[in-house]
Amino acid sequence: MSNIERVIAYYEKQGEKFIDEYAVDIDLALLRELWEAYADDPMYYMVYPVGELQKEKLEELLGEKLDFKRYAYYLECHSL
Repeated sequence: MSNIERVIAYYEKQGEKFIDEYAVDIDLALLRELWEAYADDPMYYMVYPVGELQKEKLEELLGEKLDFKRYAYYLECHSL
């Protein structure tokens, strides 16, 4: 997969409705720092939940505050 876009997507916690997503320019080294890859996904193509461990760095990258009380956030990968 050479043409991909990674996003932080967020959904309502109540009802799981898709709200929006932020495109993120994040390299593999930072992905490895923030998340432990699933055994069969060394390139981080699968969906990864965003939690407290990733919050501070992602808020810095996005320039936005993440509201874990209202939304569930996920790192997602889309082919272009």
